[in-house]
Amino acid sequence: DAVGIGLFTAGGIQISLQAGVNEVYAIIMGVISATFGGLLADILSNEVPALLKRGELYATACLIGAFSYIGLKHTSLDADISLLLCVCVIVGIRVVSKWKRLRLPDI
Repeated sequence: DAVGIGLFTAGGIQISLQAGVNEVYAIIMGVISATFGGLLADILSNEVPALLKRGELYATACLIGAFSYIGLKHTSLDADISLLLCVCVIVGIRVVSKWKRLRLPDI
């Protein structure tokens, strides 16, 4: 699931930017592509969607990774390396949050 949301976030951002969308909307499209895809996959496999679990770092990981991609895009790094680092950030956050049971605070 972590690799999937990483790839869909990065892919959604990259496709949006290639279509001429500004960076803010590209981030939104990347996060929506990843979270809706994960939501749909969980529903089809008859599981409680991770997006709907209380305090899960799911969409948050996508959002942080998306901002890292846009930030790295403005450096001298190659676009493919920026894309790969975005996926690694998302996978890292998701894996560490599951391993250490990190949660968002309740409001």
